[in-house]
Amino acid sequence: MTEKQIAAHHEAGHAVTRIALGLSFRWVSVGQRDDGSLGRVSGAPHGLKRLNSLVAQQEELPPELVALAERCIVSTLAGPYAEMIAGRGRLLSLYSGVDDLDVVSYLCDAIGIGGDEIRERLAPNARRLLDTFWPAVERVAEALTERSPGSLSYRQVTDVASRSLT
Repeated sequence: MTEKQIAAHHEAGHAVTRIALGLSFRWVSVGQRDDGSLGRVSGAPHGLKRLNSLVAQQEELPPELVALAERCIVSTLAGPYAEMIAGRGRLLSLYSGVDDLDVVSYLCDAIGIGGDEIRERLAPNARRLLDTFWPAVERVAEALTERSPGSLSYRQVTDVASRSLT
C-alpha cells in the first residue's frame, strides 16, 4: 500500500464516520501538507466552537455538548482504526494519528473521561462503525487516491459513500 493509500484510508475513516454520526465537515484531502501531515478532514462539527468556549471559561458542559464531544472522539479514533483495518491489524505509518491523539486528549479532558471509558465504550463504537461502513470507507479512500488533488467535499463524500451502501 502506498503512503497516499494509507493516508486515504485514514482520512476516509474519519469522514465516513463523521457522516454516520451526523457530524459535518467541509472537505477531506490527502497529500503532503505544509504542517507535515498527509491528510486532513477540514471543518469543525457544528457546536464545537461553543464547546471550546465553555471549556475555556471553565463552564459545565450541557449534555448535548458532552454527546457531541463523544461523537467527535469516536470519529477521531476511526482514522487510525481504518489504517489498522486496511493494514490487516497494524498501523501502517509510524506517525499516524499524532494530531488525532491531541484531539482525543483535549476532548476527554473537556468532558472528564479517561482511558478506561475510551477503551470500553468509545473505541468499540469507532470500530463498529468502520465494520458497518467499511465498503464506504474503501470507496472514499479510492476516490481520494485517484483524484489530483486528492480532495472531496462533504457532498462528494456522501455521494461516493452512498453508492457503496446501495
